[in-house]
Amino acid sequence: MAHRRSSFVYGAGRDLARTITTHLFVIAPNNSGSTFLKKALATSRATWNLKYEGQAVHGFIGPATHRRVPQSRGSVPLWLWGAERRTTDLLTAPGAYDWPHTRTAWYFQAYARDPAATVFVTKSPPFLLNVGQLARHFRNAKFLFMVRNPYAVCEGICRYSTQVPDHHASVRNLSEAAARHVVTCLTWQRHNVETYRSRGVFFPYETMCAEPERVAQEIQAVVPELADLNLRRRLAVKRYDEMLTDMNARQMARLDAEQVARSTGSSGSTGTCSPTSATTSWIKSADVAWDRNARARSWNRFTKSRPVVMDIARLFHEAESLLVNHSNRTAPYRS
Repeated sequence: MAHRRSSFVYGAGRDLARTITTHLFVIAPNNSGSTFLKKALATSRATWNLKYEGQAVHGFIGPATHRRVPQSRGSVPLWLWGAERRTTDLLTAPGAYDWPHTRTAWYFQAYARDPAATVFVTKSPPFLLNVGQLARHFRNAKFLFMVRNPYAVCEGICRYSTQVPDHHASVRNLSEAAARHVVTCLTWQRHNVETYRSRGVFFPYETMCAEPERVAQEIQAVVPELADLNLRRRLAVKRYDEMLTDMNARQMARLDAEQVARSTGSSGSTGTCSPTSATTSWIKSADVAWDRNARARSWNRFTKSRPVVMDIARLFHEAESLLVNHSNRTAPYRS
């Protein structure tokens, strides 16, 4: 029987160090839609891509949260690496990564639809903590900063974690740990957007789902080579195989009262990027990107299920600020 010829070319045996002129990193917390975005970018003829997350590829040298990387330096919880200072310190330790070695491994295993492609694409949620290192070690590094409704993210983390109970066996309160993780991620992401706005574009998952053509145009403004990028498409992501769809409503509907209460009772964020009073004033005049009614319902469920510590409520509101389109603070993304 004749075998169909592969439609891909591979980096092995090619001089990608000369071919690739742009390195594009999807920077987003886990459970925030980055897998769909990565797969959509892989449909462009201008991109070189990896089958797995960058941290899960053989030859990656550095701390990783993925079980496929036995040679990685350090082991941290699969989906909760932002819940404790110990793990964020491990993931940001100076000298923990060997980026030249990792780049060689990535190039060797990369695939493309066109051998003349010039844009290398990868993503790994913990890279959110190391945007500065990526900017320094990769030529013409560009970033797609994405965030998502924190309640939907918490639900996804808790649901997937129960499917791998041994991986989080030491976590006493999964909902609380998920909330701490999300606050940490969004606090760091705000720092990323403000520091590296000139190198990328910021958009919420909700906007990508509601206005994929608009988001594609914003991405193309940063990386013009992606002229054929189409986000309004059907792709297989995890256990779903459907058109790009906002999954927030169905995920938030799964949150029970106990999960909501425990998540709201979580402690503050970890890491060095602490929330500031400026964030609070920003929120007061902000226009939240996701559906207001869904947001109000989810927040009411959090606050009514158990008395809320005001400091925790403030942290969640500060996290929500990353789902905001507001003047020039989130440039180059515009409402």
